Amino acid sequence: MNASPWFWNTKAAMNLPDLIPVYKTTAGNYDFKIYDLGDSCWLVARWPDGNQIAFRLAYSPNDRLQITLKERKNDVRLKIGSLLGDYEVVLTLPTENRPVLHYTTRLTPASTLLFPYWPRDIVPLGSGESESMAEGQIHTRQVGTRSGQLYFSMSRPKAGSVLYLQNLTALAGYNQQTETSAGDSVGGEWPEIGFALPPTIKNKPLAVGKSYTLSDAFIVFSEEVPADEAAMVRQYLNLLAEVYLALPKPATNYIHWPDILDKGLKDLIDSPGCWVQLDGHHYFNAYVSDYITPPEIMVQLAVLLPLLDYVEWSGAELEVMKKLKLACHHSIVKNTAP
Repeated sequence: MNASPWFWNTKAAMNLPDLIPVYKTTAGNYDFKIYDLGDSCWLVARWPDGNQIAFRLAYSPNDRLQITLKERKNDVRLKIGSLLGDYEVVLTLPTENRPVLHYTTRLTPASTLLFPYWPRDIVPLGSGESESMAEGQIHTRQVGTRSGQLYFSMSRPKAGSVLYLQNLTALAGYNQQTETSAGDSVGGEWPEIGFALPPTIKNKPLAVGKSYTLSDAFIVFSEEVPADEAAMVRQYLNLLAEVYLALPKPATNYIHWPDILDKGLKDLIDSPGCWVQLDGHHYFNAYVSDYITPPEIMVQLAVLLPLLDYVEWSGAELEVMKKLKLACHHSIVKNTAP
């Protein structure tokens, strides 16, 4: 397995004996520590057996970050000063009722910014005492513009599995400003995996003073490395269910459907593009203003059936139903006559 300097430098820095975390805690069976590596801020998750994996929270190349941390009841907030601008990271740790790690990173640029390259944000560290590369397997990753998911296992040293989901909707501000696509942004090749910001182009930088979400990640851990395909599918679905429950849900928006129904019914009846006349009878077109396709009884019945339900529900009387019934009767008689 090959790796870039970003991987080896991060792994070496994490193994320094005098490295002290700026924050540490335990949630469930896992230990979590936040480290300041100078130009990057990392969250390291540790399995009960000692294996570790790191997630980059913020990055400013060749910089010295200034980190201010505030622990609150439900989350940890980091204010990070950098040459790029001001970072804000909100970290929500797993709980017994919600076993999902969630962090959001926002950046307010100090100057117009271009990102021609951005390293991926996950580094499998393996055992903290070993300098060798951890081995693992990627089971599934983002394909095209589908959901930004990555599901993988760390197999040597045997640790467990991880489902990582990048909320690509939260990155819309970045994508719109830079005119980039979030397609294929989550994936990579072992051991350099995770999410990488889509590279920007020359004349589409991030604007000064505007806040952009650069990462919104949901992560769930397991101590199991699936032994076969059936176990892998079962684990994937279980982990995905946990992440799904932790995703932000849109607020309920109540719509007065009877108003919409009345407007749609008016358009259906009054629009000339919906109708065609044949042999003195009115028929609905298969498509609006489609005068080429001959009238079909299937189309008439497809409209008549929901109208019957509407009349039964509302008690209204619709003249249009008489037209449809006469048209259907005429069509049946005409096509069955000897």
